[in-house]
Amino acid sequence: MRARAQLTILDHNSNTGRKQKLDSSGKRHTIVAYQKQSKSFVLRNVYEDKSYQFRDDLVERVQARRRDEMVDCRDPSSRLPTKDLPKHVAPVEKPDKAMLLHQARLRFSK
Repeated sequence: MRARAQLTILDHNSNTGRKQKLDSSGKRHTIVAYQKQSKSFVLRNVYEDKSYQFRDDLVERVQARRRDEMVDCRDPSSRLPTKDLPKHVAPVEKPDKAMLLHQARLRFSK
C-alpha cells in the first residue's frame, strides 16, 4: 500500500506542470462534462498527455544503486522481506468460471 501511494505521489508530482491542449483552430481545448453531484454540465480543460518518464528514471536509479559497490546488498535493510508472499488474496481457491455461470443460471431460474 505504501509503495503504491508513493508511486502515485511521484506520478502526480512529475505531471503537475502540464499545459492545456490547443484545438485545431489554436484555441484552448475544453470539453463539456456532466457532474453527478451538482447534476449539471460544466466545461473541463483538456491537458497535454501525461509523461511516465519518472518510472524509467526510477528504474535507472535503482539499478545504479544495485551496481554501487559501496552499498552492501547483504545488509538486511537493503533486502526485500524473505517471507513467502501469499499466492492468493482470497482464503479459498478461485472457482471455475463455467461453474459460477451454471450456479448463476440456477439461482435466477428459480
